Amino acid sequence: MRGRQTAAFAFGAVAALVAGYALVHVVAELVRGHPGAAARWGTMTFFAGVPLIVAYAVARARFALPRVEVLLVVAAGLVLQGVLASGSFFTGDDWLHIVRAHDLVASGGLPDEHYLGTAVFIHYAPGLRLGYWALEKLAPLDWAAGQTALLALFAGSILLLHRIFRQLYGERHSNLLLLLLFATSILLVTSFLWFADGLHKLPSTFLSLLAIDTYLVYWRTRSKAALAVSVAAVSLGSLFYVKALLVPLYLVLIRVLFLEERPRRFARTL
Repeated sequence: MRGRQTAAFAFGAVAALVAGYALVHVVAELVRGHPGAAARWGTMTFFAGVPLIVAYAVARARFALPRVEVLLVVAAGLVLQGVLASGSFFTGDDWLHIVRAHDLVASGGLPDEHYLGTAVFIHYAPGLRLGYWALEKLAPLDWAAGQTALLALFAGSILLLHRIFRQLYGERHSNLLLLLLFATSILLVTSFLWFADGLHKLPSTFLSLLAIDTYLVYWRTRSKAALAVSVAAVSLGSLFYVKALLVPLYLVLIRVLFLEERPRRFARTL
């Protein structure tokens, strides 16, 4: 137990350092009269969510092997999406991201505010840029490696959705049907065929579901740590895909439809 607490404290300290480093640059840019650069540095504080989430997992999470039926659903989803994507490769704007990541890796540099904060087309997605840098650094042009990372996030998303169903509905056989519909949805195929799309949506989906799951934990236990992780997950998810910012709306709907005994009284408090 003490070892877990020490590790959690260490990851929490890393989160504080990441956020503090970015905030120092926010202040510096404001002093220089560059509000745009300060805003970009402000979003870099969201990366502190990574060690914060790890710290919570180390300190609070209780890991148990899911039921066999749930694992079969996860396997079915991974096999289907993996097989459909196995014949694809990098395409379209993947190459723009890959070239920029290659130039940075070749120069020996690390991702900075200029690399992460540069919008490509209409998307401001520092998390996506970091993902391409990591791929170029660790497994350049390795489609299988990229797909493995996306499938791992997808597997985590399925398991988180199962946890959410359990917290909302309890143990029901109908949960498995809903889970199977998500795992085998053809709407997700594009995210595995096109790496840029997957790197936008799958980390964001995983983090959005994590935010909902930890908020439900907070609702049940009033754990401030769970609430902090929920906020961190939304913030971090927005660095990959801006639609993660819709999670607060989802939480309002979940509270009104499932959690509040008196929805009208809740509506008056909004």
